[in-house]
Amino acid sequence: MRFVIINTDYANFLESLYEGTPELANASYEEQLAARNDSLFGMADFYSRNRRALGHDAIDLHANNEPLQRAWAGERDIVIPHVEASSRRVLRRALRPFGVGVPARTWFERILEAQVAELQPDVLLVHDMSSIDPRFVAALRAHAGMVVGQHAATRLPHEPGALAVYDLVISSFGPTIEWLRRAGVRAVLNRLAFEPIVLDALPPIIEPTYDVTFVGSLYPGIHDSRIGLLETLSEELGDRLSVWTPQSNLIQADSPLRGRMRGAAYGREMYSVLQASKVTLNEHGSIAPYANNCRLYEATGVGTALVTDMKPNLRDLFDVGKEVVSYSTPAECVAPVRELLDDGDPRSAIARSGQRRTLGEHTYRRRVEELVELIAADGSTLPFHGACPRGALAPLVP
Repeated sequence: MRFVIINTDYANFLESLYEGTPELANASYEEQLAARNDSLFGMADFYSRNRRALGHDAIDLHANNEPLQRAWAGERDIVIPHVEASSRRVLRRALRPFGVGVPARTWFERILEAQVAELQPDVLLVHDMSSIDPRFVAALRAHAGMVVGQHAATRLPHEPGALAVYDLVISSFGPTIEWLRRAGVRAVLNRLAFEPIVLDALPPIIEPTYDVTFVGSLYPGIHDSRIGLLETLSEELGDRLSVWTPQSNLIQADSPLRGRMRGAAYGREMYSVLQASKVTLNEHGSIAPYANNCRLYEATGVGTALVTDMKPNLRDLFDVGKEVVSYSTPAECVAPVRELLDDGDPRSAIARSGQRRTLGEHTYRRRVEELVELIAADGSTLPFHGACPRGALAPLVP
């Protein structure tokens, strides 16, 4: 099968990528794509490389990366006029809180449609359903055999009727699967994962550089519980806590976190920080009670002791207490973090066990194998793996 995978990137990451290497925007499409993949940000080429390893043809498209996309069009003599909202303006304009900048139907949809028409995929996989209009996806159907969406946020990306354009939706987030099914959409579980090639890209760690770290988003109003956790730990641990986030400037001036900020860390740098940490923290935020974010797998994958908030399905992913350490409240988090910092043997044992579990069960190779099986299955027999704990939807509105 030929898979074409449509990705979008955070505007902050794209800004960092191109401002860090200004000449990159004028490079060829293949050179820019190689640099994007080499960054190891997000899912990089983890899905496509593992599909190819299984004998399938797989191509990544990074839809909102304007310099990259325009390079593809230019190499085919496709003329896409520059408009007011171009290049840096688009990269800086965060249309959603998490900063995936997607412009109106100008270069974005015109180039993407030309790419899909040229590639003629058996399966078109849209990794960011929120940022791509279903009406545009309907136009892409003319060039694809099957259209699969991916959505793992706390609300449906569009009105239920508009989602009929997708033959199947995959999600790592159990509550989303329930909401989609209630809306009449075929939806199945496909969890997040870790890519082992990351380990080959990182320098060996002799001794950890950092005691306790957190790497991730801290948007006030969205991640208030996460900010509260880190503020509690900052007050208890002082300089032993280090925080990497693109939202440093959004934290209150009197917050104890102000002195712990180290800027943003994307992709390769993020993995390096995690690997160089004695302990790293995870907090899912005020969402339905369900363990589901990349940090679970990124931290354990690089071999770092992970302390994460307890969710009903966490034991489905890891042996709590042996492979990861859990807490229920910020106050409960302080003691296990201190214990792990003070005693290196239990910390090392948890880190090794967590990494063994992730490399054995939570890799992109495993996820791709599962997805290929789902796509090949008859629609009436697509499996459901108990994605959502009973009662998890009660406090939320889809």
